[in-house]
Amino acid sequence: MKRLDHPERFRQALAGHLPGEALSPYDRRVLVSTLVGRCMTDREISELTKWTDYTVVRIREHLGLEPVSAPPDVRDEPGANYIPCLLCNEITAVTTESAGHGMCPDCSPVMAQTRATVRRHRVLAGIRARTG
Repeated sequence: MKRLDHPERFRQALAGHLPGEALSPYDRRVLVSTLVGRCMTDREISELTKWTDYTVVRIREHLGLEPVSAPPDVRDEPGANYIPCLLCNEITAVTTESAGHGMCPDCSPVMAQTRATVRRHRVLAGIRARTG
């Protein structure tokens, strides 16, 4: 990858302090690629760069990048991070409970029951193997 034409301008545009129009065409493409890599939607990129949605889409498509979908609406809890549940892929807030297992409140009991069943099966299989 080649060097940025104007690294300082790029950093300012990346932080949202400088409109994307102040960048060279190459730096604009790198900016869009970077922001798509950070899972920003076209709308979020256009707001940050002060470009129209059309300009963002045109650059993204020129780069061959897929659009990022906006996450479904989730409950807004102050300071919460959101992750997709490992089982159902539903977006859920990270809590002290879910931080360890990465599942939503609906799926974590199912997984606990499944683990208990697997443990029980392993114990019974071990007993059968020892007793013949």
